[in-house]
Amino acid sequence: MAAFRAGVRREESVVDGEDPAGVEEERRRLYALALADVVRALGLRIRLGPRYDLLKDHRVLVKVFQGCREGMVLPAEALDALARAAVYERDPSYNRYYLDAAMNAFGVQRVRDAVDALALAGSEVERAGAERAGYWLGGLNRRYPGIVAADPALAAPPGDLVGPALPRASAAAAGEEGEEHARPPAGA
Repeated sequence: MAAFRAGVRREESVVDGEDPAGVEEERRRLYALALADVVRALGLRIRLGPRYDLLKDHRVLVKVFQGCREGMVLPAEALDALARAAVYERDPSYNRYYLDAAMNAFGVQRVRDAVDALALAGSEVERAGAERAGYWLGGLNRRYPGIVAADPALAAPPGDLVGPALPRASAAAAGEEGEEHARPPAGA
């Protein structure tokens, strides 16, 4: 537990402008790799070039959110990629989009296990990121009925997510009744 607290303190010091041993640089590098894996696993049409600024451009996040709203089939490798993207995303409001997609397709427990595995085997960056991601893994979750796992054996169990089902984008466009829609990140 003390090692975890030390890791969180180091992560917090990055926010305060200190960067012990390049912790923030390493998190950004790992986040870029996770995003590239999300793009590959989900078959997104996004180019991630060497000048891709992760802190200013949320194209991958917006595409994942759109997939949640419109429906998508997630292959097995998407579970790990989405869990890593959620752990390395610094903003807990944004990491939710990666977790929502994964939880709807694979179930809360599988996603929790993937995030916990990163924390157990990882560095302070992973432990702090898993703590941030853990916020969304234990309570009221968004349900997107159009997200499914490609492999039925990995599919989320019925009733796994607790929370209101959000209508698919096509249902909202048709004017069907439903809850207020979640909004993608500002500037996206």
